[in-house]
Amino acid sequence: LDFARRTLQRLCLSAGDVVLSWARSDGDTEQVASPLLGIAEGADVVADTADPGWFARGWTGSASCVPLQPDPAPKVTSGETLFGGAYTVQLMREEPFAAFVSGRLGVASLERFQPGLSARQRGNVLHDALHRLLASKPSQSQLAAWDSKARATRVEESAWRAINEMSRHADEVLRLLLHLEKQRLQQLLQDFLDHELQRDDFRIDALEQKLELEVGNICLNLRIDRIDRLPDDSLLIADYKSGSRKPFMNRKLNAPAHIQLSVYAKALDGHVGGLALINIDSREISYQGEGGSISFGRIKPDDWPEALQRWCAEVDTLLVRLGEGDIGVNQAQSADQARPLALLSRLEELRRDR
Repeated sequence: LDFARRTLQRLCLSAGDVVLSWARSDGDTEQVASPLLGIAEGADVVADTADPGWFARGWTGSASCVPLQPDPAPKVTSGETLFGGAYTVQLMREEPFAAFVSGRLGVASLERFQPGLSARQRGNVLHDALHRLLASKPSQSQLAAWDSKARATRVEESAWRAINEMSRHADEVLRLLLHLEKQRLQQLLQDFLDHELQRDDFRIDALEQKLELEVGNICLNLRIDRIDRLPDDSLLIADYKSGSRKPFMNRKLNAPAHIQLSVYAKALDGHVGGLALINIDSREISYQGEGGSISFGRIKPDDWPEALQRWCAEVDTLLVRLGEGDIGVNQAQSADQARPLALLSRLEELRRDR
């Protein structure tokens, strides 16, 4: 009740002229005003005389739109902290305003409550287990040398250690859920190792590698899930994805659907022979990507250097725009896509004003 009072008071003081109204009826049930309206400071309760015509005015076109005042964002300054890493560059491609709010203001969306483990939690546990399983950075031949007993032991220990981080303060119900998740995780890791042995030859060069990408005043902190060394000594940059399969390419744009791997390629010092998404899910495990040194993908080896250069050039362009303070709003996005930031971007006002 106290929260409701404070909220109502704040709303009443938010403009010079505030009208509080309520529905006269709900079906056949007559309704009265909430007692809260009587406690609003400065509120004058008036009789319900007639329809003021507000709703109808919207259909006649007579409602005026207040034009938005220019409110440019400042340029990125030297030493400014940026959040989100490669994800901020992805947002810059989709909607610059979202990149500004997330990457520069540090605003994060609240995660919805849901029963059991969230998709984010399950993804984090999977990433942790994969890191522990491959911590020794084995080559494909070394993976093949693991006998069934050694492999089962490594898988069980990796899954247990990843789950154990979450079970320290778990209640009885959560511990049961984590036990079931551990069983699922062990099967996923076993299936993943089977698929790794079917790939072309490789050796793991780095795991969870941290590096920085600097363009102008922008400095992004990055972390790459995995880097493999291929037979021709080139590098394969790989990112783990949990859940349903994520497409690597946007064929209409002739570019990766998600730009984060291009960001990593831009930042990495070395000959990049391919980019790949490793989708790991109970339904399937798949490898999607492009590169001149990998067997999966459609780009021919001779065309690979030009394609990678073009993708990295897009990263440069997006970072320059971010540094210049571009906060454009994507008016083509759906209501669901815009909803988390619609109040800040004033999307509906922009749509009416154009």
